[in-house]
Amino acid sequence: MESRQSQTTNNSAVPMVIMKDDSPQLAAFLKKMEPLVYKELDKNARSQAFQGYQVSWQDESSSVNKLHVFTHDAVRGQCQVTGLSWNSSGSVIAASYGRLDHDSWCTHKAALCTWNIDSQTLDSKKASKVIEQSCCLMCVAFHPANPALVCAGNFNGEIMLWDFSHDNVLLVDSYGMGDGDAHREPVAKLQWVLDPESHSKTYKLVSVSGDGKLLVWTVDMKLNKLTLTQQFAVTSQSLPKSLRGKGSRSDREVGLTCLSYTHYGDHVCFIGSETGAIFKCCTQQDGHQGVDMDGKPMLPSPVVFTYKPHLGPVNAIDCSPFHPHAFLTTGMDQSMKIWNALQSEPVKVLKPDQGSLVCGSWSPVRPLVIAAATDTGLLLLYDLQHSMLKPLHTLEAGTLKAPIYSCSFNTQRPNIIASGDGEGDVHIFQLNDDLVQAGVKEKDMLAAILSLSE
Repeated sequence: MESRQSQTTNNSAVPMVIMKDDSPQLAAFLKKMEPLVYKELDKNARSQAFQGYQVSWQDESSSVNKLHVFTHDAVRGQCQVTGLSWNSSGSVIAASYGRLDHDSWCTHKAALCTWNIDSQTLDSKKASKVIEQSCCLMCVAFHPANPALVCAGNFNGEIMLWDFSHDNVLLVDSYGMGDGDAHREPVAKLQWVLDPESHSKTYKLVSVSGDGKLLVWTVDMKLNKLTLTQQFAVTSQSLPKSLRGKGSRSDREVGLTCLSYTHYGDHVCFIGSETGAIFKCCTQQDGHQGVDMDGKPMLPSPVVFTYKPHLGPVNAIDCSPFHPHAFLTTGMDQSMKIWNALQSEPVKVLKPDQGSLVCGSWSPVRPLVIAAATDTGLLLLYDLQHSMLKPLHTLEAGTLKAPIYSCSFNTQRPNIIASGDGEGDVHIFQLNDDLVQAGVKEKDMLAAILSLSE
C-alpha cells in the first residue's frame, strides 16, 4: 500500500517551464542553419521516395487463410462446381453444379446450392438452400442489387431465374427448351449489366453460348417474366485470318465460352471463344442483319474488333473495374494475358507453368491484383506491383488437386475469394491486408502497364 502511494507521488505532474534565450550565439546558429533546412525541405518535397505509400493502422498479416470448404453430399464426386457467384450483400455464395465433360446428351442430376457465411447454423457439408436439377447447370449469376434474385444457365441452353426471398424458392421464369430463339447449346456465361439507357437503376441479363449467340434479356418482376429483347451472333467471318479454315463457310457460328462487360456503362463487352479468338463487341444497337450463304436471314454481329487469339479455347475473360480499356483473358494454352482494348496484341503475357488456366478475375479493390486458377488445383494470386512473372501466393484450392473451374472475389467483402473445384467443393479464403489495401498510385501504375508492348 505504501509502495502504491509512493509511486503516485513520484508520477505526479511536474510543471513545464519554457526558458527564454536571446543569446547572440543562438541567433547566429539559426541564421547559419536556415538555408540548409530550407534546402532539405525542398528536396523532400520533390522526392518520390515514398510516393504511393500508405500507412496501415491495422495489424497486418502476410498469410492467406482458408476459412471454409463447402460441399453438398448429394452431388459431391458426381458433379463439378461449374460456376460461383456472391449475392449483393456478400453474405451468400451460390454454386452451380454440373459437368463439363459431356459426350452426348446430359443425363446427370445437378443442383444449385447456396451457403450463407453469416449464418449461425452454417453447415459446411450441407447447403443452406438446394435447387435440384435434371440437367447440368453450367453457370450462375446473382443480381447485382437484389440479394435474393439469381439466374443460372444449363447444358440444354435453358436460362432460369429464381427468387430466394421466399421460404420455398420461387422459379420466376425460364426460357429455352422449345422456345424458338433460345440457345441451342450449353449456356457458357451469364452477366447482369446496368442498362445505360434506363433512368432508373435497371439491369439487363446477357448470355453467351456454344451456339455463337449473344442474347440480351429483360426481367419484369411484377409479371414474373424473362423477355428476350436483343439477339446477336458471332460467325467465322469475324475470326482472324489465322483461324479461318480454307473453304469453310463464313456464316458458321463460333462457339462462345466467356463474357465480360466494361464497368463504364458503354454497351461494350469482350467475348472469348472455343477457337481462341477474342472479340470486342457492342450491344447498343442491333447492327446490320445480313443473309447466310443459303440466302437465309442472319442475326446481326456484335463484333467491332478482333484481337490476337490464344492457342486454344479462351476459358475466362474479365474487365478491370479501374480502367476502361483494361481486361484479362486466360486460356487452355496455359497463359493469362493482360490487354489494352485499343491494341490488337496483349501488353503482358503471364505463363505460370502450372497447367491450363481455367478461370481469371480482377480484384474489386486492388488495381494491380489479379487471380487465376489452374486445372491442377491451384489458385494463383498476382500482385503486379511486386512481380509480373510469379504469383505472390500459390494456394492449394482444389480437393485432391482437382481442377479449379471457377473463382470469384466477394465485391462487398474484398478480403474474401472463393474457388470451386472438380470434386464439387467450394473453398473460401481470407486474403491478407496487402492484397486488399490499394496504394494511391496503383491506377497510374496500371495505366503504365497498358502502355507497354509485349
